[in-house]
Amino acid sequence: MAASTSDAVTRGLRELIVSGQLLPGVSLRQRDLGGRFGVSATPVREALRRLEAEGLVTSDPHRGSAVAGLDVLNLEENLRILMVLEVLAGGLAAERITAGDLLEIGSLRRQMAAAGADAGRRTHGNRAFHVRVYAGAQSPMLTSIMRLLWASFPGGPRYGPAAPGVGGPARPPGGGAASPGPGRRHPHRRGPRRRERRLRPAPAR
Repeated sequence: MAASTSDAVTRGLRELIVSGQLLPGVSLRQRDLGGRFGVSATPVREALRRLEAEGLVTSDPHRGSAVAGLDVLNLEENLRILMVLEVLAGGLAAERITAGDLLEIGSLRRQMAAAGADAGRRTHGNRAFHVRVYAGAQSPMLTSIMRLLWASFPGGPRYGPAAPGVGGPARPPGGGAASPGPGRRHPHRRGPRRRERRLRPAPAR
């Protein structure tokens, strides 16, 4: 029973962090978390230990636990990992996605567009849209890893100069998807690559 309680607290606290409800630097007091989840201190301590191992929580002997802050080097590495995994997720989704998935993704895209200038709604909608696309890959482990990576970027990742230490095309104004740049395709777009024209030597006369 203790293990299942710890699992439940871990999942709940992870979701609060990943979804952005608990921002980087926020203090995580065991008493407050115990009251929030209706549990004793033991499963809360175990949940904090697990999330620290995942990189979502930091602990200090004097200050206690807190949501992990931002680190430029970690952000750069996380972005590079996310870019690789997005290609994998996009490829799997292109093979496995269902009509029902496409309907839900379309609905989320419209909700994101309807958010207008509301930055909070756009950020939440952008994350929900991408996570739903990842889910179309039908790989729970891959989706879970990518959700954790998204949690490290307040407001979502930026593929461009706005991302610390990472070059590449920036997102256009309004929070739209980044252009993948020359020779690269956005992982969520399907379609055949254009064949490159190769120069062939002229036949000998």
